[in-house]
Amino acid sequence: MDRAALHQLIAAATGVSIETRLAPRCGPWTLVARSGGPSHSVVEAIVERLGAPARRIVIPTGLTTWEGVRSSWRLGPQPVIACGGGGVLDAAKLVSVLDYLGGQGEPPGQLPNLPSDFGGNLVCIPTTCGSGAELSATASFWDGGRKQSL
Repeated sequence: MDRAALHQLIAAATGVSIETRLAPRCGPWTLVARSGGPSHSVVEAIVERLGAPARRIVIPTGLTTWEGVRSSWRLGPQPVIACGGGGVLDAAKLVSVLDYLGGQGEPPGQLPNLPSDFGGNLVCIPTTCGSGAELSATASFWDGGRKQSL
């Protein structure tokens, strides 16, 4: 698929073009993705339109874990733009929580309640269907061998 077709596909899926939705107000931004994989061409298209991200968080392949996200995290600019499957989208939600808390906070059971308007600086671009991560504000991840939700 060439880049023009890919941009049209993203615009059709989201209802607006990348430039209209993000570029005019984006400024520095953060990318959350896995390295390589099927979503790589979509990530390249986003970077081509918005410019290089100021912060890039690469989520390890496999199950999304609290420790994996926490070890990849470092404070950076908003918005957070995630591109990938359900694990990447859930990881981006955790990145947004860590950003909000300034990196403080341990296992999610110990996190404070978040404000009702939380999440306005997160854009998720799903590259798979059926995980449900693109439809929910909940993030599912593994912590200490148990599946958790936040």
